[in-house]
Amino acid sequence: MACIATGGMVDLFIFRHEMLQPRWQLLLTMLIAQLAFIVLSGKTSEPLILPLLVTLALIASAGVDELRRGAAAALNWFSLLTLGLAALIVWLAWLALATGFPVSLGDYLQKYSSAPMPAMGLGLVFAIVVTLLWGRMLFRKRPMGRRALVNWTCGLTLVIGLMVGLFQTWIDAGKSYRPVAAGLVKAMKSYPQACIDVSQLSKDPISAMVYFTDLQFDARAGNLCSFTLQQNDAKQNVKDLVWTGHRLGEHREVFSLYAR
Repeated sequence: MACIATGGMVDLFIFRHEMLQPRWQLLLTMLIAQLAFIVLSGKTSEPLILPLLVTLALIASAGVDELRRGAAAALNWFSLLTLGLAALIVWLAWLALATGFPVSLGDYLQKYSSAPMPAMGLGLVFAIVVTLLWGRMLFRKRPMGRRALVNWTCGLTLVIGLMVGLFQTWIDAGKSYRPVAAGLVKAMKSYPQACIDVSQLSKDPISAMVYFTDLQFDARAGNLCSFTLQQNDAKQNVKDLVWTGHRLGEHREVFSLYAR
């Protein structure tokens, strides 16, 4: 955000004699209104400041045509190499998880999550389309400064699109509490009406357990539930271990079910 703000302020100084032109009036009105809202709100939070990024980015983009040819070319090639290499790494990571080749990379990524990687699907089609569109954009002719800006934007869109298309399912499966909830339901199959004490869990796991299961949970301290679910095996007032499990992509966070 600091870079965008700096670029916006520099452009305002460079084009200070053109501020009365229509192309600047809307941006300046938006900037003043947003700054006034932030000041009058009396709050300091990132969500409150984030809308400024859009206005400052639009202001900063006005200086693209003022870049010298050498600087614009350097920016253009840097964006192509950096974001192109990032996209290649994303494709290689997907290939390793989906096919097992290269083996070393696949084994390394499996350490972070044992969730399966789907080899086919709409996500793969979307990733291929985004990659082809990015390649098509590289051959369009435009002024060097604008080419650098467009290539940066398209490169970032490509990397984000590949992550969404190829890895969204894998990341969701690795971070979801669904496998934990399924294991808990299986462990409680013989006690469907029993109460489970979750007073020692944080809010996120409790919300997930309630969402994914129909079991009875009690988050009040000092409850009289027959079972207790604890995080990272904090053994307190328990007798027998009934079940243990964790998310596919989180091995340090272990849930343990004990019978009181």
